[in-house]
Parts: sequence; C-alpha cells; structure tokens
Amino acid sequence: MPYYINNYVKHYSSSLDIVVDRDSYESEKELLEWNKIRKKDDINYIVSEDFGSGLKLLRVLKKRGNILLYLDGNTGAGEDSVPSVCRHISSITQMRSGIYRLVSLLKRKICMVIADQPEPGVNRLIAYKPFAIEKDSLNEGIELAYSNFRKALQQKPELWRFWYRYHHYVDSWAHISRNSSPEVDWVNKEYGLGVDLRTGKLYEIETV
Repeated sequence: MPYYINNYVKHYSSSLDIVVDRDSYESEKELLEWNKIRKKDDINYIVSEDFGSGLKLLRVLKKRGNILLYLDGNTGAGEDSVPSVCRHISSITQMRSGIYRLVSLLKRKICMVIADQPEPGVNRLIAYKPFAIEKDSLNEGIELAYSNFRKALQQKPELWRFWYRYHHYVDSWAHISRNSSPEVDWVNKEYGLGVDLRTGKLYEIETV
C-alpha cells in the first residue's frame, strides 16, 4: 500500500509520512527494496508509541503534507486523554481519537483506503471519497471511517492480521455468545473467535 500511495502523492508534488507501531517499524527494516524507495523519495516514518509523535503529525499536516495511518493499528504514546468508542463487528471498542481531533482542527480531510483481495493472488486498493470531520462530531467521523473497514472485514476476515489484539480495545462484548452454530463461517482457531459473515457477529467458540 505505501508504494502505490507514494506514487500518487508524488504526482501532485506532495509529501508522504507513514505512521506505524514499533513492531511494524522494526519488521520493515528488513524490506530492503522498499527502504531504498523510501530514502530516495524522502518518506519518513512516525512511530506512534514514541513521545512527541502527535507533534510530528501536527507539523506534517500544517505543511499540507500527507499522512498514511493504519486505522486498525490503534496505537499511540501513552493513554489517550479523550478516547472515543465505536461499533466494530458486534462489539463496542475504544479507539484513539488524536488523529481525528487533529484533522478537524486543521480542516483536513480523511481518505479511507482499503487493501483487499477480490480473488486469490489479486491485490487491490479501494479509495473512498474523502470526508471532513467536525470537532463536535468526532464519534460520527470515526464511525464513518470504520463502516468501510467493517464491510471489508466481513467479506474477507482472513486478510486482517490484527485479530490477535482486537480484544485489547473492546469495551463491551454484549453481543457475543458461545456458539457452535454452523452460521459461524470463518474461524480463527488460535484465538477461539468465529465470524458470521452474514451478520458481522463475532463469537467466542470452543475449538478442538
């Protein structure tokens, strides 16, 4: 994804900074070809857990630069002073709100880009219409962003790599129940979670 988005912003003589968590930052050091491109095009990483990452984001956005931020990362430096909640699959999750507050303050827009595979071996990026977020309606903006992600996740749950830490953000599992029903269409055996792709409901299940 970063490669193609970088080509797009270069076409408009703009810049790109990428927000990643510490684990991703360390693992991407091994991507030798990508790092050659990144250095040539002056693409910088902002590590979300680092102290001062919010100020770095502010500086980039004030310069009219572009930020690539992974919506499902949900990481940052310290505790979020004003967290938001959002419906995700069938649970209520607590989400960091800092980037949404920044774009509302600076009157910038968010463009959701979803990476998926319409068929095995075929990768695709889908860009949705950019939208603005008002400071008095942050939750509505977060819900709009996650609505597109939810749809993609229900269609291809096996493509999401963060199932293993999803439970860390959940405030309420009110709609989850133990169920061995055949309506569970896809199962992550390692974490004992199943998804009903017709309803988007997530279940705790017993695996053998």
